[in-house]
Amino acid sequence: MNTTIKSGVISIALFISVMLTGCAGGPAGATSMQAAAAEYCERLGGERFTRESPLGTGRYCRLPDGRVENEWQLYQSEQLDNH
Repeated sequence: MNTTIKSGVISIALFISVMLTGCAGGPAGATSMQAAAAEYCERLGGERFTRESPLGTGRYCRLPDGRVENEWQLYQSEQLDNH
């Protein structure tokens, strides 16, 4: 393999590696958003739990009145209602 082709292959491999590493971390604010939703559940007196499904893992909040809501959806809907 000549030097130009070898250099091109290494550049492509490096680019793919960087792109995959960036994607694996997820959005930068996702962790803080999840933490805010979890904190909101607890502030409401809810009990947090994780539920597995064929679509993946979901985080839920069992509220004192017995309702079970997805943590993020609960946080998002309540925050939108209060603005």
